Amino acid sequence: MMRLESEGPPLVLIHGAGANAAVWEPLHKPLSSFDLYAPDLPGRLGSEGPAPERAEEAARWVDGELEALEVRDAIVLGHSYGGAVAIELALRSSRVAALVLVASGARLRVHPAILEGAERAVSGAAPLPIDFCFTPHTSRDVIDAYARAASTTPPEATLADWRACDAFDRRSEVERIGVPVLVTTGAEDALTPPKYQHYLVEHLPRAQLELVERAGHMLPWEQPAKLAAIVRAWASGVG
Repeated sequence: MMRLESEGPPLVLIHGAGANAAVWEPLHKPLSSFDLYAPDLPGRLGSEGPAPERAEEAARWVDGELEALEVRDAIVLGHSYGGAVAIELALRSSRVAALVLVASGARLRVHPAILEGAERAVSGAAPLPIDFCFTPHTSRDVIDAYARAASTTPPEATLADWRACDAFDRRSEVERIGVPVLVTTGAEDALTPPKYQHYLVEHLPRAQLELVERAGHMLPWEQPAKLAAIVRAWASGVG
């Protein structure tokens, strides 16, 4: 678990499919007012065990890690699949004081081509390309930097993550989440388009929506300063 300590409230960052804690580097400085925790989900780097096959399994693991660290009253920020894990955590854990759901949804459907590409990578083919996650106007340097950060994730974990995404569906339960929730994504998000975020806001009792222009699914990399400013402003009013 990566941790960057500060005197601010605890903020737990849960990465997306095929990623690991290293992908949060662009947000370290702009979110340095928070006490940051970023777990590597099982199946990668220093985390023991295989990658979870379902988001609820990943949430139980995260809850156990937070218990061991005595983290309470946390804001949990999840990106994409990490948002699914955050939703599961909010439904099951008393440690969650608020949620930030970035480019996520109450249901996550994965295109068969993505699953097929992840399966081929496990069999020794080329790694699953990640360009499809970014908008066309994202610089090559940003895409390549993300690819380097995510490159230590084994293909088996990446495949398990995408399968867990595809199986995730909590549309009938999100209304039970009573904590404040910030819902955000890039306005050009093609993987979890704004209709996903509108659904969340319509069904979560205490949700606020923020769409970011000139960004897509990889908002934490495409517009990290803007995302951090939105999170800081929203968190200042959460009580």
